[in-house]
Amino acid sequence: FNFHHTLEHEPTLRTYYRHNHPSYELYVFFEGEVHFVVEDKTYTVQPNTALLICPLAYHYAKTLRSNVPYHRCAIDFDKSLVMPALQDFLPNSTLVFPWDPNLFMGDLALVEKTIENGTEEEITLACSLFVNKMLLHFKQENAAMQTEGAFNTTNQTVQEILQFINA
Repeated sequence: FNFHHTLEHEPTLRTYYRHNHPSYELYVFFEGEVHFVVEDKTYTVQPNTALLICPLAYHYAKTLRSNVPYHRCAIDFDKSLVMPALQDFLPNSTLVFPWDPNLFMGDLALVEKTIENGTEEEITLACSLFVNKMLLHFKQENAAMQTEGAFNTTNQTVQEILQFINA
């Protein structure tokens, strides 16, 4: 797994690192004004939204305003970090969920504290607990994928290229 936490009080208007990776990504958005691009879809992400991105999906964020703080965290994780009861819930495409920060901020603080002071085994445990708790919450709440904020951002040729690469 890999954990990233970003808080920029005055973000520059920019496109963040465009990338993909062989793991899932749980992108947890706290505040800001960003577009988040996954493959050929752009999401206007609202505060307190989480994206669950499947492996090898090309993605990046783009800040829209410099006078609004940009705050997010992301955990890249392998399927093996997910408990067997939740592995069927892992998507084949991006899922977007609302999330309640009151339920998860303490868990996130535990992850960060463990990363600072814990052993590798404790860090893995803290991240696993956080990811599994969020997945269970999404599954139990029957949180439907929200796609109303998504729109296509590429032309037909680029969409076909992405489909070919993914296949």
